[in-house]
Amino acid sequence: SRTCSTASSSPGSRRLKAKSVRWHTRNTMMLAKKAVDLMPRDPRKPGDLKAFDAALTEFGEAVRTFDTAVRESGKSGSVDSYPRDILGKLREMRANLGKGRVDPMTFSMDVDGVITRYNMMITMSNAFR
Repeated sequence: SRTCSTASSSPGSRRLKAKSVRWHTRNTMMLAKKAVDLMPRDPRKPGDLKAFDAALTEFGEAVRTFDTAVRESGKSGSVDSYPRDILGKLREMRANLGKGRVDPMTFSMDVDGVITRYNMMITMSNAFR
C-alpha cells in the first residue's frame, strides 16, 4: 500500500509515473537530436544561439525527468548515461562560446565527440529493444 507521506507522491512525480521509461527515452532522444542539430559547428560563425539555448533548456528538462523516471523504475538500460553526457558537453561548449575564447580545433573535436555519443546512444537504444 502507498502512503501520501512520501516525497514521491508529489503531483510532478505522479505525472512521471504516468509515462513509461520508454516514453521518456524516446522524448529525451528526440530533444537530444534537436539540440545536436542546432549545435554550432563553427565557433567563429555559431549561427542562431537563441534557438540552440532554447533546445538546450528543453533537453536539460527532459534529461532531468528521464533520470528521475529511470531511477524510480529501478531499471537501468544501455543508454541511461548518454543523455547526461551529451547535455554536459553541449553546455560546456555553449559556455565556451559565451566567453568568446574558443579554439577551433578543440571545438571541432567536441562537435565530433557529441555526434559520436549521440549516434552511439541511438545505436544502443535500437540494439536493446
